[in-house]
Amino acid sequence: MSYEAKILNALKESESGLSALEVSKKTGLSKTAVVKYLATFRMAGKADYVERGASRLWRLITPRRRVSTPTLKGERLDDILRRFMESVELEGSAVANSQGLVISAILPENIDRERMESLSSTLIRAGLRSVELAELERLEYAVIEGRRGSIILSNGDRAILIAFSKPQAPVGTIKYEMKEFLKMVDEALA
Repeated sequence: MSYEAKILNALKESESGLSALEVSKKTGLSKTAVVKYLATFRMAGKADYVERGASRLWRLITPRRRVSTPTLKGERLDDILRRFMESVELEGSAVANSQGLVISAILPENIDRERMESLSSTLIRAGLRSVELAELERLEYAVIEGRRGSIILSNGDRAILIAFSKPQAPVGTIKYEMKEFLKMVDEALA
């Protein structure tokens, strides 16, 4: 097995990430070789790290499928979604209309466009109905938390912004960033 394959396999086995030393121990390779390969993987977009104290925990980057409308608005929305995802390290994000139809999305690997539309439609209907029954006037946010992450929905004037976060992601920070990015989405759709 090649050095590259050994390192990739070690990273695949770890969900929370590994330090270069841990990768070295798992693969039997020198730390110097591991660091060089990890830097190469990072430049190629295959891996990235998260700072944890004095350590860098390396992990594979999950490929994301881009789904969008091939228009200038679609390109602007894709750009907004990309910046939004980078600002709070999301797994995926989408812009949907009030019926749940996806206008633009950068989806996690395990969700395709059809599934995303079903998901967003269900979430939006449930949120709107709950707000109506509780007489809360307007749906602002909805947060669904699971063991493997959260889905946060924010209602704007022209669209709904949906974020898929990691389990440890700070929901408050995501909601704060959503406000700003939702303004950009509304402007792009104007």
